[in-house]
Amino acid sequence: ERDTPTQPVDALAGDEQRTRHAPERHDPRDHTAPNRQRKPNASAPPSTRTPTTVEPRRGPLHGRTPPTTNDDSSTRAPSDVNSRAFALASTDASPSPPRVALHTSDPEANQRPRRALPPTHLLREIVDTCATYDEAKERLIETSLAIPAFFTLSGTNPEQSCLIEREEDDGTVHDNPTSCANHWMARDVPGHYRGVDSVGRRTLMAETRDDAEDGFDWVKAPILNETTRIAVVANALEGKLMVRGYERDGVVTRDFRRPVPS
Repeated sequence: ERDTPTQPVDALAGDEQRTRHAPERHDPRDHTAPNRQRKPNASAPPSTRTPTTVEPRRGPLHGRTPPTTNDDSSTRAPSDVNSRAFALASTDASPSPPRVALHTSDPEANQRPRRALPPTHLLREIVDTCATYDEAKERLIETSLAIPAFFTLSGTNPEQSCLIEREEDDGTVHDNPTSCANHWMARDVPGHYRGVDSVGRRTLMAETRDDAEDGFDWVKAPILNETTRIAVVANALEGKLMVRGYERDGVVTRDFRRPVPS
């Protein structure tokens, strides 16, 4: 017969009492650790994570693929496109032509983003994919742009040279001979031209264009000014490239030449 406990509670005969802070007892014969962790197989490749399709409550792009991605890798064009039958460059159009104001009752139409390439992206795409002067010229004229720009293009024949003044969905072609600075020639756009004496720079280029020798003797005022940072000579027929860097006080780099003079 067991005793009736009294206050304070006493241990009953034959019972073992455990305090509230005492750890749980384990069978000493059980050596298995609790919550055992699984070790990955070193020889097996890591598995691809599965992206979630559940969108959070906030943020326009959360849970979705972003419209652009960052890529820190360096790429090089295949050997068959390292040499093209044209030379291509772009120049900022300054000032930009006035935009047309659109009035619509559809609020989403006013906020719809423009799906067009920046000029530098189009430049790289053409160099990587176009094989001829005519193909490159057509792409420069027909492709929609995000912002206005000027393109200069030259080929392997004396007749293959042009300046293309591009707006977003329109453009004007000035065929050989021609020169390019930072102002519009096809239309009168009010505003301040970028750079120093844009009209004077183009005038000097037009005067010296046909007689300039290979080198940088043509880089003189007003073509050379405090904002000049780079001068380039590119000859698509001979596969020749020369580059020189400038700062406010003058030349700051050694001339880069390809092919290297013997």
